Amino acid sequence: MKHLIILTVFCTTTLIVSETYSQSADLTTADETMQMYVDNFEKDDKRKYYIQEVVQSEGNSKEQLFDALKMWLSEHYEDGFSMDADDMEADMLVGNGWKYLGITSDGSAIKMHYSIKIAVRDGKYRFRIFHVKFDNHSAEGTLSSTSTLTDKIKAAHDENGKIVLGAQYTFASDALQSLIESKESLMSVDIAMLQSVR
Repeated sequence: MKHLIILTVFCTTTLIVSETYSQSADLTTADETMQMYVDNFEKDDKRKYYIQEVVQSEGNSKEQLFDALKMWLSEHYEDGFSMDADDMEADMLVGNGWKYLGITSDGSAIKMHYSIKIAVRDGKYRFRIFHVKFDNHSAEGTLSSTSTLTDKIKAAHDENGKIVLGAQYTFASDALQSLIESKESLMSVDIAMLQSVR
């Protein structure tokens, strides 16, 4: 009986330590993932997150790049993108994209909005993904709140700056990942392929 009690205490202790280690490992992984995502962004003078990159595209004229990037925007975002400016004279494409991120526990839907500005020159283009904000729409469809990417990232942490696993972390990491995927896609636009389907 004594051995059975010792064995039970040992197994229970091992289970608790193992579970604590697993939660700690999950938090460490989540924290590293969040930091890896955030490292892709810069902050403007109002402390708002944005992504900006210059992409070299040797051998492509401004006109070729402009047309291909315009096509990329319309294909990549389909109905989730609206073009604000299409001004070849200013060598600029500007538009607004959006994506649904999911439903919260109270039944409201979170929609992420952001702007993209692409400046085009012969042999290169510079893009900026910025003005990221989130709208919460109640189950009835009315706007219930608006927040920024900074707000979403803060909400994924506790008051001591530690990651808290849960819905806020999921929404923040999904938003960051989606914006980074847009960045990576814009950095590798296949200009020749887009021109061939034109």
